[in-house]
Amino acid sequence: MTSPAAFPRLLSHLKSRGFLFPSAPLYNGLAGVYDFGPLGTLLKNNIRDRWWRDLVVSRPDVQPLDSAILTHRSTLRASGHLDNFTDPMCEAALSGARFRSDKSAPVAVTRCERTARDVIEIRPGAGDGDAPGGRAPDSRLAAAWAEQIRQQLAPGARVDVRGGTITLYPVTVADGHLVLEAATEAESAIKVPYFGVAEPGTNSPFLRGAPRPFNLMFRTSLGAVDPLGEVQTLLGALDRGASPPAGSSTAGDILRTLDQSTVYLRPETAQGIFQQFPNVCASQGAGVKLPFGIAQVGKAFRNEIRTEQSIFRTAEFEQLEMEWFCHPADGPAWYRYWRDERTAWWRRLLANRPEDIRVNEALREAGGAEAAGLAHYAQACADIEYRFPWGWDELEGVADRGTFDLDSHQAASGQDLAVTPHVVSHAGPDFQPFVPRVIEPSAGLSRAVLAVLCDAYTEVVDPGTGAEGSGGKARRPDPRVVLRLHPSVAPIKAAVLPVVRRPELVRRARAIAAHLRRAGLLVQVDVARSIGRRYVRQDAIGTPWCITIDRETVESDGGREWPGARPGDLGTEEGVPIPGPGAPSPGLPEPDWGALQPGATVTLRNRDTGEQTRVAVRDLVSLVARGTGIPVYLDEVD
Repeated sequence: MTSPAAFPRLLSHLKSRGFLFPSAPLYNGLAGVYDFGPLGTLLKNNIRDRWWRDLVVSRPDVQPLDSAILTHRSTLRASGHLDNFTDPMCEAALSGARFRSDKSAPVAVTRCERTARDVIEIRPGAGDGDAPGGRAPDSRLAAAWAEQIRQQLAPGARVDVRGGTITLYPVTVADGHLVLEAATEAESAIKVPYFGVAEPGTNSPFLRGAPRPFNLMFRTSLGAVDPLGEVQTLLGALDRGASPPAGSSTAGDILRTLDQSTVYLRPETAQGIFQQFPNVCASQGAGVKLPFGIAQVGKAFRNEIRTEQSIFRTAEFEQLEMEWFCHPADGPAWYRYWRDERTAWWRRLLANRPEDIRVNEALREAGGAEAAGLAHYAQACADIEYRFPWGWDELEGVADRGTFDLDSHQAASGQDLAVTPHVVSHAGPDFQPFVPRVIEPSAGLSRAVLAVLCDAYTEVVDPGTGAEGSGGKARRPDPRVVLRLHPSVAPIKAAVLPVVRRPELVRRARAIAAHLRRAGLLVQVDVARSIGRRYVRQDAIGTPWCITIDRETVESDGGREWPGARPGDLGTEEGVPIPGPGAPSPGLPEPDWGALQPGATVTLRNRDTGEQTRVAVRDLVSLVARGTGIPVYLDEVD
């Protein structure tokens, strides 16, 4: 687990190395929205591909699907999203920030050592941002907030300000009200509304009313209509005190148009799977037999009240989702199977610290009693959780959804979604059509990326790297970063490094890189700076293998002197080729760099152990591909 103190350094490292960037940086960013950089895109795609390979490609009983993002309103009404897809929202009276009450703690009452009294400490500005621990309290803002409490929120209450902290003196803290000590003995205690939660970070109990439901779905319009534009025209005319322009829509017209044209960005990929379930069953090409699954990877959108912890909770994200359809009687057994299968998958991926994975399970009790944290439709749910820097949080949910979804769509659409004998293996003469039960493993891809990076992030101090400080004392050396990524998801599988920048070494390095690329492995050629610095640079981006080309490589290749280097062969100081006479233009296929003799040898360095081994070029593909799960194209490199 990456420690809370190291989490800000991890986020800074990801930005500097090209994994993750805040979106729209030229325009001060967009809150809670991120772009994946070059290495982040490769990492994300590798995790996605590994999930797809393990759940779809390697199994004969899971079908792929790619459903539409725009979702029919009736689909979401039948599924319950229009009415129930909400989070309880609070609005802080002091900061104006909005947050989820179900994810927030009660107001913290602490013991002040200086006064030996129970106090409520409010820290303006603290807790903002993505990093655990937030920012330091703001003393100027504290003075303004204290005045607002005295004048508006709790007139007559005793309010002290010390530095960036506001202190209140509670008499009673209970649901529904908070009683505070008065500023003077002549006044009685001050009673203010309290709704059981405080603003995260600041610990302010002052809210603008009780928590209220907030629907998380993004709404838009489909078709040659612009109801929002009509609303703006109508409101503009009313603001000016004028009558709406002749022929313009009335409020009733606008509402009717809005109602007819409204569609939603899907809040989950599951509903597209349920919509297409009968078509997959009926399609001749699929040839499905129960039990079977339908899987897809795709974008989903949720207008989160509060995005948090970098890419952990964002408005736009990708889901890795599969719906497993089975006979209702087999549901409990399949639920246990997928719970254990998915937990083992995560422990293999997050192999550095598998103890940071746990399962938090909720089961519906006999008689239908609802367990805490269990959705109203679910019979059971296992949250596979990872220990993030801020604590345990969900990576993937495995839910036994029963027949709720197909039953709901069957009732709303009037179409029969029960399966027929041709879809069921070993259907006997007494077969009765039934609506399948659904087991759903569902994970967020962005959360998977963040968990993989937290698991991989390591700060190491190499022996003998300390510098001498003042007075001749040894200064504590600065740690360097090693990303111990699993080889199957590492963005770059290997780096090819000429030990020095000489033409005969650089050209052989590029020949070996071309050899590995033809096998389907993504590799880099790095020629800038010393070999030690290049090892450090590759460790910092998680490259599992470094292949060093040296004088021994030339000798084992028969000592051949390859043709002289072109102007672009050696590269600039940053390792970017410089086009020159005879050099290929950007965008054209890579030139044929020639081939090394199969018996030529190179040095292969392991990122995690630092061990260096002499290996033959003919064995490089199998050695580098080991543990990646990539189907190398050996016929291309023979």
